[in-house]
Parts: sequence; structure tokens; C-alpha cells
Amino acid sequence: MRTIFYPQKCNNISYPGKTPKLGINLDGKRFFLKLAESHKDILSFFSEYLSTILFRQLSVPTSQVEIVKYGNSLALLSKDFMPDEYTQYFPLASYYEELIDTIGTPEYSYELFVSILQNKCPGKKSQILSIFWKVIIIDYLLCNGRSAGNIAFFDNGLISLAPIFDTSTRLKDINDLSYKDLKFPHLYMSFGGSKSPGFSVLQFYKDKIKDEVLDECKRTININNIETTGSIEEEYLLKVINYRYKKIFER
Repeated sequence: MRTIFYPQKCNNISYPGKTPKLGINLDGKRFFLKLAESHKDILSFFSEYLSTILFRQLSVPTSQVEIVKYGNSLALLSKDFMPDEYTQYFPLASYYEELIDTIGTPEYSYELFVSILQNKCPGKKSQILSIFWKVIIIDYLLCNGRSAGNIAFFDNGLISLAPIFDTSTRLKDINDLSYKDLKFPHLYMSFGGSKSPGFSVLQFYKDKIKDEVLDECKRTININNIETTGSIEEEYLLKVINYRYKKIFER
């Protein structure tokens, strides 16, 4: 684990979100540091780090992150994944906002998500939906609730899915065992008119792409092949992942 000393700060760069972020330059490249304010933040950092390993196993584009030491605490170092200055970045939420004037306040539903893809990038709809279900599965394993603010797209004339980011475990504290309750966590997206728990969606929601992706993930995800740092948070999260993996794949 490396230590970041006195980085060159990019004061003109702003990154939204609940966790404090610091834009910096390292070796001529742009990064940002997520700064820990609590033990829960550190748990989320390790959650995001582990998610990138699982996403790479599934060939899902993801942010490039690293756990580092910064000052007297841990931080999450993330590489700025914007490809160039000509590409625009749109969270999924912005596509929903386009619809407000025509249909009122749209429900954040899977069906509407599919229709947005059909409208914005029909040639990539199936590919993006396959990636999306892989993301939902990793979110389930790590107890992450994903909002329309942290699924995003690039637009440089052609629309593509941005790398996946912000996969943060939502547990009350390091000793919390609520992950054993299969009703936790609730996804923000609605499947069939209600906000459904990830387990119920993955087990019961009828969708051909979802079923194909579940089979692929069962063959591809290798939890035993994850190199660990030996931290308490990481070992705890691996227990969570193992427990939830068995629930969804070994039933």
C-alpha cells in the first residue's frame, strides 16, 4: 500500500458525492482522492476496490482505484476515467430528466431504462443490458444500492457506457450482520412496480438477459482468486460476498 505525499492539487476540478474528494495530478495524470471521515468510509473504500476486481473478472469496464495512505488515514485513489476533453459525461439520471416535461416525473424503472437505451443507443442496447445485469449481481454481492446517479454514459457523437464506479457497501458498521437478511439492501430501481431487494430480482424477475448473465457469472466469478491485503475490512467484506454468493448461486 503506497503513501501519497503532498500531491499537486487541481483546485478547478469538482467531483460530486457525499464523500469529500480532492482532485490531484500524479505523474501527469488526473486522479481524485476520496477522503475517509469515518470507519464506514474505509469499509466503502475496500468495497469499491473489491468490486473492481470482480468486475474485471466479468470483463465489465470499471474505474481504476487503489487503497492508499494519505496523511494519518486511508484514502481511495481513483483515476479520472474521462477519455478526452471532447467527450461529454451523462449520469443516467440526466436522461430521466429529459422526460420530465413530456411525461411528468418518471419512475426509475427497469422498463424505462430499457426504453432509454433503445432511444439513445439501440445498437448497443443488448451489450449494455448484459453489463447492467452483471453490475446488479456485483451490487447484490457487496450490498450496494445503485441509484440513477451512478450509472453513467459517455457521448462523443456515439453513446457508450462509462466505467462502473461507486460500489459501496451499506452496512451500519463493521460489526453489522444485517447482510444475512435477504431483504437488504433495496435497489433504487423499480422492477415491476416496486423497489425490490436484489435477491428477489435476481431469483424471480423474468428476463432472458438476466438469466444468461447469472449463468455466466456463476461460471466466471472466482472469489478464491482475489488477492487480499489482510485488512479487517477486506476480510469482513469477503465473508459478506461469500455468504451472498452461496445464496444466489448454490441454492
